[in-house]
Amino acid sequence: MPKLYSGLDAGIQLVHVGRSAPELAHPNDQVIIRYGNVVQTILDAAVEYDVGFICMPTAGHHGILDALRGSTTERVLRHAPCPMLAIAAV
Repeated sequence: MPKLYSGLDAGIQLVHVGRSAPELAHPNDQVIIRYGNVVQTILDAAVEYDVGFICMPTAGHHGILDALRGSTTERVLRHAPCPMLAIAAV
């Protein structure tokens, strides 16, 4: 796992649920591409990789279905096995 800061034993695991991997901000980032239900796939990866922290963007609700069941980020937050940070997407 790549180190984020010298002296810290931390790394980044980027989980992408879908067809193609996003461009990486850092060449040492690891991308895990998975398919399936987005929420469950993120939660499964968090448990599998024993992550200590989840960070996700949130764009808010898009339509009546999101308003009723919650956004993807909200649904991950409800069941996350670790602390989570939701950042407003611009």
